[in-house]
Amino acid sequence: SSSRAPGSKLTSSVLQGYASGVAGRFTQALFGILLVASAIPSLFAATLVDQRGKTIEFATPPQRIVVIPLPMAAVIMTLDGTSKRVVGMHPAARQSITDGFLHTVFPEAGSIAADITRGGQLTPNVEAILALRADTVVTWTEPAEAVQVLERAGLRVVTLINNPSTR
Repeated sequence: SSSRAPGSKLTSSVLQGYASGVAGRFTQALFGILLVASAIPSLFAATLVDQRGKTIEFATPPQRIVVIPLPMAAVIMTLDGTSKRVVGMHPAARQSITDGFLHTVFPEAGSIAADITRGGQLTPNVEAILALRADTVVTWTEPAEAVQVLERAGLRVVTLINNPSTR
């Protein structure tokens, strides 16, 4: 019997494949946070620097994650080995998971809230996110005003760069 964490079954080649995109550093950091959280939650404390350069402190593992960037909900679930921590995702991301292979791996992902954006776009629906009691929101760095609104609402926000040429 193995006592490995759920996400630890990923091979290094799979992790490298995810890490090769725009969100590479974020994905590697998130993988580390989720792996440590799953393996030894009582010793958990982590720091992540998001893609705007902001340091985000995690005193405890994120348990209620809302994900706005389309591919990242699937990445987080795959790295974590479960969909239990993702409580909200973009409607197009949920549809993609429901219609694709990941639905066989994470059938419960079809019931994750998808009303976290306004009009199905990328503008956060702050009221819906607050109603989900999110402890972490993953979103794009732009528009900066949307990130600021989430932070003013008291949410911990981790950002990704949508367009690398704007960096």
